[in-house]
Parts: sequence; structure tokens; C-alpha cells
Amino acid sequence: MVSKKYLKDYNVEKRTDEKGRVRSRAVYVGGYYSFAPPVSRADRLIILLLTILSDIAFIGVFMLRTQAARIWFVMLPFVLIMIPLYLLSIAAFSLMFAKEVMIRYDAERIVGRLSPASLISAALAAVSFAGFVISLLTSGGESFIDDVIFCILALVVAAGTGVVMMKFRRVKTVKTDKTIDLEEEREY
Repeated sequence: MVSKKYLKDYNVEKRTDEKGRVRSRAVYVGGYYSFAPPVSRADRLIILLLTILSDIAFIGVFMLRTQAARIWFVMLPFVLIMIPLYLLSIAAFSLMFAKEVMIRYDAERIVGRLSPASLISAALAAVSFAGFVISLLTSGGESFIDDVIFCILALVVAAGTGVVMMKFRRVKTVKTDKTIDLEEEREY
């Protein structure tokens, strides 16, 4: 299903099959896009691995029994990381498997989500880490091994998503004259 924004990128083509039934087919007629500057395979892999590492660190925080779980101004920003981290994961996987030339939907999904989602994730993880450090300093400095692991995992999320943002911040998509053959055209 195509959203309203991309509706003008498709035409409906009707044809009759051998049994006399009318078949409708959506044909892409929009523009084709590519990355400028091109994103190397190594950078794509680094972005994907850092995103997976951030996902694992995010999940790991919730497996700990830490003082941070009892402090709302520490955990609230960390819980809010879930949404941009999810969007970042989708964009990183899409980037990894994106071709040199892509349709407008794919180009906007990758570029429009990767940098903002990584920036928001890094900022929220940094706020959560700073809140925990402040609460540790004001409460007398009692910490447990789980608290140290929380700090490390929060820093992993902040650093991982921050590096993703730094690697992808200058990448844009530009319209190209090249075309691709869409193998998976749907018939209705």
C-alpha cells in the first residue's frame, strides 16, 4: 500500500490476461535517487553494527537491578530512546541493503530517519547518563556493580548512536538519471 505522499509516483496500468480478466498493476513512474556522496559498503556495515550494538545495550539496561530503575528522571529519557532507536534500526537495515539507485520512498526513509533518530537517541542516552551521575553525587555516592554496568550501557548507546549520526550527517539523496528495473511489481 502506498501512502498519499507517494501516490503521484505510481500509475495504474490495466491489462487483460489470457482468461479475459482485467488485471491492474502499479507501475513506478517517479524519480530515481542515489546517495551523494556515495556511502561505502564499510560505512554501511559500521552503521549497522553500531545500531545493533546500541539495541543490545538498550535491552541490557532493562535486565539490570539498579538504582537507576528507581529514579524517574533517569529512566524516563532512557525509555523514550525506544522509539528513535527503533526508527534508527529500520533505517540502518534499509541502508545496508539499499541499492545504488533507489525510488523516492526508500531514499526518504533512509535519509529522513537515520540522522534525526541517531541524534535523538544519543541525546536521550546522554541525558539519562547525566541524570544518573547527578543522582549518584547527591545521594552520597553509593553504587553497585549494576549501576556501573548501567553507566557503561548508557554510554554505549550514546556513543554508538552518536557515531552513526557523525558518519551519516553529510549524506543526502540526489535525483539521478539512472533507472532500475523493479522486479517486484504487484498485480491486483
